[in-house]
Amino acid sequence: MNQYLDIQYLILPIFICCLILSCLIIKKLIPTNAAFESLSRTSPLDGLRGVLALSVLVHHFYITYIWKTQGEWVRPESDLLNNMGAIPVSLFFLITGYLFLNKIQKSEINWKQLYILRLKRIVPLYAFVTFIVLGITLMSIHLSEYSLSQYIKWILGWVLFKGSSLETFPSPQIIAGVNWTLLYEWGFYFSLPLIHALVHKKISNKHIFVITFILFLVVFLETKRSLYLLFLLSFISIYYKNKIEGLIKEKTKLLNILLPSILLISLIFTTAYSTPQKILLSIVFAFICNGYNFFGLLNHAGIRILGDISYSTYLIHGLILYLSFSILNVYDFSQGLIHYYLLFPLVFSVVVITSFATYHFIERPFLKRK
Repeated sequence: MNQYLDIQYLILPIFICCLILSCLIIKKLIPTNAAFESLSRTSPLDGLRGVLALSVLVHHFYITYIWKTQGEWVRPESDLLNNMGAIPVSLFFLITGYLFLNKIQKSEINWKQLYILRLKRIVPLYAFVTFIVLGITLMSIHLSEYSLSQYIKWILGWVLFKGSSLETFPSPQIIAGVNWTLLYEWGFYFSLPLIHALVHKKISNKHIFVITFILFLVVFLETKRSLYLLFLLSFISIYYKNKIEGLIKEKTKLLNILLPSILLISLIFTTAYSTPQKILLSIVFAFICNGYNFFGLLNHAGIRILGDISYSTYLIHGLILYLSFSILNVYDFSQGLIHYYLLFPLVFSVVVITSFATYHFIERPFLKRK
């Protein structure tokens, strides 16, 4: 058992090597005037997104091994390997909270435009992935075994970001179940008119307010309430912006020790989505979004470009894992964990290349469309 526990952590140095090498290759191959928005910005958040999405790949790559060897899609027993998924999701929620709580500081908001932009950002790629999930599921089952009402309920669940299994067939595993986080994102988006009304003590658009409030309540009651704290904790980075920027300028050496230490403590010694973990991550995040870049690493051009394709990476990586190990069966899982880990660089490369393709052909055209 001790040997197994040692072996399972080999995925981490393999991942770091893959991340470094991919950043160097991307920086060399992609010109500085390429059509990537992050290259025109200097925010460490762009680089952070790239690291987070690929960290989730590590988490699900390991869970796939558990699934194939033990027959269950369950979280790793190791807090560290489980946090490779939980911490990125938590930081993604903090990023969303930071960006949109910043927006609603304005007295007047064009709510229609805000929600149209969110639809253009999230829905096209999600629709593409959902279409593949539905197709794979329907080709893998006996169609006569299910009623029309079962199909309608199942499809409607995926349309509403609540994608679930069709009876015993594990449809969510086709994309590693990542769609659950999008429901929380929409729950937060629907809460924005309410938060805006509370902050500014006025309702700017009564029709939008009533509709979104009802939608927020529906989503809120369907989801785990405690996770919404992550969106709200991003307020720390906004409220203490000036003080944090001052500390970054004056106490850089201290922060270079303190912030990586807090992040390591969160990874190794806290439980996924626990209150201590949320608080520690919100502290680290408050410094990152105000300019702290972890020794310049988050400002590297290669890692910033990975941030541009991070949404594609997040939604696509589970599909690559499923196609590789459930449809093409490229690995005999009786060979053990070490040999399985040797496939990670190949899977990593396919995920990144595919993410570039989906970003270029699906995400970007819709974002540019007026």
